[in-house]
Amino acid sequence: MANNQHLANLQNPPVQEVVFEARWKPDSTTESQLPYDSRFEFAQGRVAEQLEQHGFCVHRRIAPDHIATPLLTEQIVHQFWQAKGEFPLVQFGPCIVTVNEAGAGYKWERGFRPLLQKTLQRLLESYKGELTLSDVKLCYIHALDLPAGMDFLQHLQKLQVNLQFGIQSQQELSDVSVNFGYRLDHDSTLHCSMQSAINNRTGNPALIWHTVVHRNQCEVWEGQRRVLGSVMQWCQYAHSAASNLFKNGTRKTL
Repeated sequence: MANNQHLANLQNPPVQEVVFEARWKPDSTTESQLPYDSRFEFAQGRVAEQLEQHGFCVHRRIAPDHIATPLLTEQIVHQFWQAKGEFPLVQFGPCIVTVNEAGAGYKWERGFRPLLQKTLQRLLESYKGELTLSDVKLCYIHALDLPAGMDFLQHLQKLQVNLQFGIQSQQELSDVSVNFGYRLDHDSTLHCSMQSAINNRTGNPALIWHTVVHRNQCEVWEGQRRVLGSVMQWCQYAHSAASNLFKNGTRKTL
C-alpha cells in the first residue's frame, strides 16, 4: 500500500465498522448510592426530537420497560436509524452515547465526522447545564481477507517469536490472537488486537483488526465553554493515529 494512498480511496475498503463512544459522569445518586443520571428523562425527548428532524426517524427502545431508565447508567436504552436496521446508528442511554457507521458507508470527512459533531451538539444542547465527560474513545474494526496462496498463520510461525510453546514442529498453528498498545500524545492510548477469523461480509478466512484510541483523562475538558470543539479536535487526532497505524501495518505484503 503506497504511503499516500488513503483508506477512503480504496475500491474495497476493509473497514467493517467505526464506533465513537462518549460517557459522562452521573450527577446524582439514589438512597442506595447507585449512580443516577437525573437529567436523562428530560434530555432523551429532546435528543429524539432533534435526531428525527435530521432524518433519524426509526426508533427502537432496547431496555426493559419495567426498569427505571435513569438507573441504567452507561447502558444503551434507545437506538435511532435513518432506515430500519441500516447504518448509520445513534445509540443513547444514561451517561452514554455512541455513533456507529458500517464500512460500506464510511467516509470520515464527508460522513462520519459531521454526523459525530452534530450528534454531540444535539446531546449537549439537550441536557440542562454542563456534562462532565468521563470517557471518550474511537474504535475501528477492519477485516482483511487473506490473499490466495498466503497462509498468514504459517507466516506468523516463521517469526523469531516462538509461537509453538513446546508443540511438535510439524503441528500447524490453527488460530492466533495478538494484542499490543501504544502511548500517544494528548493523554491518549491506542490499543490494537489482531486475530484470525472468518470475514462475515465475504465468508473468507481473514485477519480481524481492532483499533481503539482512548482518551485517558477527560477532566481537562470540564467546564470548557467550547467543549465540543475540544472533543472534535481530539477525534481528528484519534482518527489520524488509527488510520496511520493501519496504513503503515498493511503497506507491504499484507
